[in-house]
Amino acid sequence: MTPKPSAAALVATGLQTLRADQERARRTINLVAAESLMPQVARLPLICDAAARYMFESEADDRAAWNFPGGRDTAWLETGLAVPLLRGLLGVDHVTVRPLSGLHAMEMTIGALAPPGSTVACLDAESGGHYATAAVARRLGHPIVGLPTAGPHRLDVEAAADLCRRN
Repeated sequence: MTPKPSAAALVATGLQTLRADQERARRTINLVAAESLMPQVARLPLICDAAARYMFESEADDRAAWNFPGGRDTAWLETGLAVPLLRGLLGVDHVTVRPLSGLHAMEMTIGALAPPGSTVACLDAESGGHYATAAVARRLGHPIVGLPTAGPHRLDVEAAADLCRRN
């Protein structure tokens, strides 16, 4: 029976494998996008907490009033750094660095699951709903009704069930 390698030996082999792969990657240009990586400095913002923060209100005067305050301290990285640099690089007046979001998924879900002209029930933004749900549903031709709440971030389940039965 062959002896099992120790955990330390396995980790050492794993690190050697990663190092060899990194060396190969530095000398290789992949024509398959999924096999190409951005340089480490370009990946840095994607591994930081700021990558998961909404920065919708980056132009708002009163930063303390932001609905999504997690991004307010790093919004400059988008508006003051990335956008101006990208405008200069491309020689254009308008650019965006914001990726597609769950808003597109919501639009597809409403379009797929709500028959044309059917009523869509929405939780308002003040109660924890998405700010754009009603506007998206209306744009898709759906009448809107507000879901009843029992306080901030608390759906009134019985009243919501009654609302769904009526609509």
